[in-house]
Amino acid sequence: MEGWFLRKHLWKILLTLAVVAVIYGIAVISTYRAHFPGQIIQDISTWGQLGDYLGGLLNPVFSLLAFFALLITIVVQTKELAISSEELKKSAEALSRQSKSLDTQNFENTFFQMLRLYNEIVKEMDTTHGLHEIARGRNCFRVFYENFKHYYQDTEYDRGSYIPSKHVDKVYMVFFKQKQDEVGHYFRNLYTLVQFVDVSDEPNKKTYINIIRAQLSSYELILLFYNCLSQEGLEKFKPLIEKYQILENMDSSLLIGEDHKPLYDHTAFGE
Repeated sequence: MEGWFLRKHLWKILLTLAVVAVIYGIAVISTYRAHFPGQIIQDISTWGQLGDYLGGLLNPVFSLLAFFALLITIVVQTKELAISSEELKKSAEALSRQSKSLDTQNFENTFFQMLRLYNEIVKEMDTTHGLHEIARGRNCFRVFYENFKHYYQDTEYDRGSYIPSKHVDKVYMVFFKQKQDEVGHYFRNLYTLVQFVDVSDEPNKKTYINIIRAQLSSYELILLFYNCLSQEGLEKFKPLIEKYQILENMDSSLLIGEDHKPLYDHTAFGE
């Protein structure tokens, strides 16, 4: 479009110059005939006079032509600069897209490596169940949940001074001290994985959080619920649970107390 515009106006300028040159040539010939009617110039002095005369007439023409040439040069350079600027803008946009693509690729490589490590930790977990049985992998979380529930139901409290959040924290910390070697590493790794997504520049954070949430079994979610009500996760992990609705698929029937769910903001459950 820009090239067509330039060619159109250059054609007008050149046509104008051609018309001016023809008219000026006719004027010079007419003037020459008026000054030297029917004469053949032979005298050198006459040639000199004619040269001076023509020079006086032609100098403005040359000046005009030089002006138009400068004008054409400016127009051409302006168009070239506009085209170059547009090309530079497109190149910058392409580089920006490429940079974002590389950032996303680097983020995903790290994310899925961390996710694989998380799943390996779960797979390698084992805990005793009863006298002789050993639970492995995700089956461990059902055992952990039953242990915690047992601690909770066996812990006495004064109903007059009962505060749900403090009682949950007290019981969970007793459970955690007994099972720290088994569940501590798990929750630290899970928190690190969620935090990695949260502090990243990735625009689709919820997508990756959903991938993490899809890995969690019902008993992992319920134990995560109580872990983040204790000193272990209350300050740092619980806000992320609520921010990204990680407990959305939690089985509320597994809650030990009816007054426990309100200890979270409703956003934690995707409500």
